[in-house]
Amino acid sequence: MGVGLAGLLSGSALVLKLYPALVSASLLVLFGVSLACPPALIFRFALRQDKSIRGSLAEKAVEAYCRKVTWAWCVFFAGNGGLALWTALCASEAVWAVYNGGVSYILIGAMFAGEFMTRKAARKNMPRAVPLSRVEAGARAPGEKLCFGEDGSWKTWGDFLEDTAKIRRGIQALQKTGTGTEDAGERSWLLCCEDYWHFLVSLAAVLQCGSGVTLMPSLPPERLRELEAGHIGLLTDQPLPPPASGGAPNLAALAVEELLAVRVSLEEAAHTPPICPEKSLITLLTSGSTGKPKAVTHRLVELEKDNLGVLEQWGADFYGRRLCSTVSPQHIYGVLFAVALPFTAGLPFRRERVRCPEELALLSRDPWVFITVPAFLKRIGEDLGGEGFSAPGRFWIFTSGGAVDKDTAARTEKIFGICPLEVYGSTESNGIAWRRLSEGEAWTLYPGVEAGLDGEGRLTVRSPYIADPAGLVTGDLAELLEGRRLLLRGRADSVVKIEEKRISLPEVEGRLMQSGLLEEACVLPLSGKGAVRRQILAAVLVLNEEGRKKFRDQPLRVLNSYFSEFLRRFFESVLIPKKWRYLEVLPCDAQGKKSRNALEACFADAAASAPSPFRSLPPAKVLEQKEGELLLELTLPEDSLYFDGHFPSFPLLSGVAQMEIVLRLAARHLGSSPALERAKRIKFSRFIRPGARVCISLKHVPEERLLSFKIMDSAGGKEIFSSGSLLLGSGT
Repeated sequence: MGVGLAGLLSGSALVLKLYPALVSASLLVLFGVSLACPPALIFRFALRQDKSIRGSLAEKAVEAYCRKVTWAWCVFFAGNGGLALWTALCASEAVWAVYNGGVSYILIGAMFAGEFMTRKAARKNMPRAVPLSRVEAGARAPGEKLCFGEDGSWKTWGDFLEDTAKIRRGIQALQKTGTGTEDAGERSWLLCCEDYWHFLVSLAAVLQCGSGVTLMPSLPPERLRELEAGHIGLLTDQPLPPPASGGAPNLAALAVEELLAVRVSLEEAAHTPPICPEKSLITLLTSGSTGKPKAVTHRLVELEKDNLGVLEQWGADFYGRRLCSTVSPQHIYGVLFAVALPFTAGLPFRRERVRCPEELALLSRDPWVFITVPAFLKRIGEDLGGEGFSAPGRFWIFTSGGAVDKDTAARTEKIFGICPLEVYGSTESNGIAWRRLSEGEAWTLYPGVEAGLDGEGRLTVRSPYIADPAGLVTGDLAELLEGRRLLLRGRADSVVKIEEKRISLPEVEGRLMQSGLLEEACVLPLSGKGAVRRQILAAVLVLNEEGRKKFRDQPLRVLNSYFSEFLRRFFESVLIPKKWRYLEVLPCDAQGKKSRNALEACFADAAASAPSPFRSLPPAKVLEQKEGELLLELTLPEDSLYFDGHFPSFPLLSGVAQMEIVLRLAARHLGSSPALERAKRIKFSRFIRPGARVCISLKHVPEERLLSFKIMDSAGGKEIFSSGSLLLGSGT
C-alpha cells in the first residue's frame, strides 16, 4: 500500500514497477535474519502448525531440514528479486507484466510443490518414536532394521510383526484349550527371556492379547509354584522347569523358540491388536527389605512416558547409533533401556547381552549406545584399562543401579572419551534424576518430576512416571538444591542406632576408605547373640594393592586392630565395628548391586574364617554367563600362593583351595555368599598342577543356597578335575 501511495504522489510508474522487487527483498531480509538468529522462520512455522514436534525424537532433524528450506527460499527470493528489478529497470512493460504477473507466481508454486515432495521423502528418513502402544503394521517400513545377533543376522519391522503374531497365536491357542481361565484378560503371564528379541516379541504379544506380564529373573521351581495361582502360563526361552509336584500344575509353559518355528499368514502378521497403555500391567519382582521378592506393578503408560522423557533429553544423541546392554531385561532398568527404549526410538539393538568387557573390543566400529551398571564399568577399567583398549567417541554410556565412584568415572572417560550418564531411580519410581560426575555430584531432576523431603529427610517424588498422583516416599536421604537439583545423602535405613547412638553407615564406610588401604568397604548392622541380642556393626572390606602389601603374611587380628584403631579417631568405641571380614570383591547381584544376604552370610558362624585376602585370585575370563550360571576360563600361575604347602616336591592345588576359588568367583560374578556351610557330594578326580589352564562351570540356586561347580580342562571339558555342590552359609 505504501508503494502504491508513493507512486500516486510521485506520478512515476517506476515506483509501482519496483514493488515486486521490494517484496522479494523484504522477504529475503526476514528469512535471512532468522538464519542469523535461529530458529529459522520455516521451523517456527512448523512448530505453530504441529506442536508435537517440540520435544520429539525428530525435533533436531526437523529443525535442520527447515533450516535448509529457509536457505532455499533465501536463494529464491534473491533470484526472483533480481529478475523483478531487471524487468523494472531494463525491460519493456510487457516483459515486466509477464514475469511479475505470471512467471514469478509459477516459480513460487513450483517451489512449494518441490518442497512438499522433498518433505515427504525426508520424513521417511527422520527418526520417530513408535512405542508399543502405537504399534501398527504401517508404523515403520517392513524392511527397517530393529535387532541383530552376534552371528550377523538381522530382524526387521516385518519380522517383529510376524514373530509377535506367532507368539500371540500360541497364547490364544492355550487359552482356547481351557488351560487358561475365563478371566484370562485379568490375569498375567510369567515371562522369562534372556534374549532381548524373544523378550520384546513375547511382551508385545501378551499385551496385545489383553493380559498382564510378570517378569521372572529366573525359574526356581518353588517360586513358580508360589506364582501359579495368579498366572495363566509361562513364556520362556530358558530350559523349561519340571512339572510341579502334588498333581497337575495349573501353570502351562510355552517355549518361545518353539512358538516362533510355526508359520503365520501375511494377513495375520499385519493384524496388530491395539494395546491400551492405561490398562496394560507389567509386574516386576524386586528384593524387599526382608530379602523376599516383592511385586511392583506398573502401567505401560508410565513406562512409555519414561522412555519418551529420555528421548526428549538425549534422543538426538542416539540417532545413527546401535545399542548393546549388559542388563537383564527382567529388571526395570533392562525393560526401560535395553528393550523399550531402542524399540521406541528405532535404534538397532543387539539381542544378546554383553557378558564381559572383552566383548566391547569385538563390537563393530559403529557408534553405540551402551546400557550398563557401575560394577561392569569398574570391570572395564580393571580388565581393559591396562590393555590399551580405547574407543573415544564410539560409546554413549548410560548406567544405573548404583552410584559410579569418581575413579571409575575417570577411567571410563579416559577409555571412551565420555563420562557415563548416571540415571537415578528405582523399580517403584522409574527415572527420577540424572548426572555426569564430570559436571559435579548433584543430580538433575527429570522434566516433570517434583521433589521434596518428608519429616525424616527422605526424598519424596511426584512424577508423570508414577501412577499414583500422590507420588511416593523413597528410602533415600537427600538435600535439595537450586535449579531442580539434589544431592543424595545415603539411605534412610543406613542410619542406625547402636546403644542409643545414631550413626550413618556411609559415614563409617567413608572413614574406612580414608585409610587409603581399601578398594571397597561395606558396613552393616547385625543382631548380636544371647538373650539381649544387641545390635552391633560389622564391616566387609576389600584391600587395595597397598593394603595387600602392608598386611601380607599378617594374621587377621592385626588387620582388625589396625582398622578399629583408625576409626577411633572419629567415633566412640561403641560405634566401632565388632566383626570384620576381608574379601577379594564385595558380592553383587546380576544388576551390580551389593547383595545384602551374601554380606550377612559372611558373618555366619560357619564362615568365621573368611577367604584370605592375601592369595590373589587368578584373573578369569568369562566365556558364558546367564542368570545364575557362569562359565569361566583361568590359568593358575606357577607362583600362585594357592600352591604353597601342597606339596614342596610336587605342588598341587588342594581341595580347600579349589573350593575357595569357586566360592570367590561365584561371589564376584553371581552375587552368591562367599561363606561355606558344608560341602556336599565333592569329587576330586585329577590333580591340578601349577600352570594349568582350566574352565570352571558354576550354577547358583539362591533359594536352596546351593552352588554347584565343575572344574575341567580348557580343551572342551574332556577331563574333569573336580565337581560337586556347596551349601552356602546364610545370614545371622
